[in-house]
Amino acid sequence: MRLEISKLRKVTGVLLDHIEDLGYKSVDVKDDYYWDIQAPEQYAVFSDPAKPTIGQLSDDWVEIEKILANERDPSAYALVWLSALLRYVGEQIVA
Repeated sequence: MRLEISKLRKVTGVLLDHIEDLGYKSVDVKDDYYWDIQAPEQYAVFSDPAKPTIGQLSDDWVEIEKILANERDPSAYALVWLSALLRYVGEQIVA
């Protein structure tokens, strides 16, 4: 499988437009902490992860806001922070 960045960009916009069309302009975060399994263990599904860590949505959001404010340079790893936030939104808005 090959993921095309242009298609990921397009579908992200389509999905966020859908959520806004449902009337959502924001999502309240009630659960700040989450379990996180780092790569490559995250993809080694035939063995138990040795040491899951804890992530924090508010920390992820702070880092994303720094990028938006030009206080931090964009990086590919920032997609990991963004993915945690997008997953939370998707789990809260089931439509």
